[in-house]
Amino acid sequence: MIKRTSAAVAVTALGVVVGAGSAFAAGSAPCGTPAVDAVHRTVVTPAAPAVTHDEYQWALWETPTEHRWRRWVVDVAGQDAVHETVHHPATYETVVITPAREAWDEQVLVRAAWTEEVLVRDAVYVTEYEFVHRNGDTRWRDDPNWNANDNEQSNGWTRTPTPPRETLVSDAVYDHVEHEAVYDTIHHPAVEEVTGQRELTPAWDEQVEVSPAVAEEGHWDHRWRETEPAGQGWERTGESRDGEPEVVDQRWAVQSPGQGWLATGLEREVVDTEAKPATTTTELVSPAVPAGPPCPVTPTKPVTNPAPAKPSQPAAPVAAPQAASAVPAATQAAVERLPHTGSDLTLLWLGAGTLLVGIGASAAYRKAAREAAYRKACRDYS
Repeated sequence: MIKRTSAAVAVTALGVVVGAGSAFAAGSAPCGTPAVDAVHRTVVTPAAPAVTHDEYQWALWETPTEHRWRRWVVDVAGQDAVHETVHHPATYETVVITPAREAWDEQVLVRAAWTEEVLVRDAVYVTEYEFVHRNGDTRWRDDPNWNANDNEQSNGWTRTPTPPRETLVSDAVYDHVEHEAVYDTIHHPAVEEVTGQRELTPAWDEQVEVSPAVAEEGHWDHRWRETEPAGQGWERTGESRDGEPEVVDQRWAVQSPGQGWLATGLEREVVDTEAKPATTTTELVSPAVPAGPPCPVTPTKPVTNPAPAKPSQPAAPVAAPQAASAVPAATQAAVERLPHTGSDLTLLWLGAGTLLVGIGASAAYRKAAREAAYRKACRDYS
């Protein structure tokens, strides 16, 4: 309930303020206020000159390195010697290939003399077996049962599993028989002489000079260039020199772009900002204000004992709104001062005071309500 009451007071005060402000903003003039024409002013913007700066032409100079080139230029063409081929045949002589021979008999060896070895008696071998004694000694005997015989030498011996061996007892006996050589007689008939041609020198071709060679005549052509000249046959001699300085780049700038740049003597004017002409514009200083409504006529009280009637005079006419031409010239000339709109500031101040009174009343009411609630709580507690 306290909150709703405070809100009501505040809204009431705010309504008074808003109402006053609305009346002020509406611009309604009091009764009898004459109309005011709109006020304008002429704004003249002066002309602006163009903004420029000077630039200079700069050239970058470089000194190239030239190399010496050369090539052989033929003035008189050379000519090789002219030859012709002369054929020389081979030379021969007659020689005896097989000389003549009478008939004759030849002894041809069929088998050479040789010695034959004839076997008289074969070699004699005996088969032996290995035996081992208990002390580790071993013996070979031709009797496989040697250890079983009843003798003193076979005591303690045992035959080993080693395979038997063949032992030579006596070599074979041979006899030598000599055989003479064997020949056969071959008869050769008489042979006639056979001759033939033997080459002494082979055939060969000789180049014989018909006309001698003619030497080439010419001269060396030299050029100084950075790169190889046009054409074929050029070669560098290894010599170099500085060539004529030349321009490799050009720029426009206010100052030198860097090392090696030289001024050419040319300059130009560069426009940074274009020129602007003068302009004239009309601006509204204050809007027109319409005239206020006519003022109402105040009625007079009735008279109980009226005096004798006098001739009535016509009532003073209500001041009509003045025409625009009736506005003083001083008002039209005051272009820097806004005209009075006709609103009364009394309502604005009245609304603000009412708002402050409402806020104070609401605060006092809330404080009284809190104290009443506190006293009630104390009574309930006691």
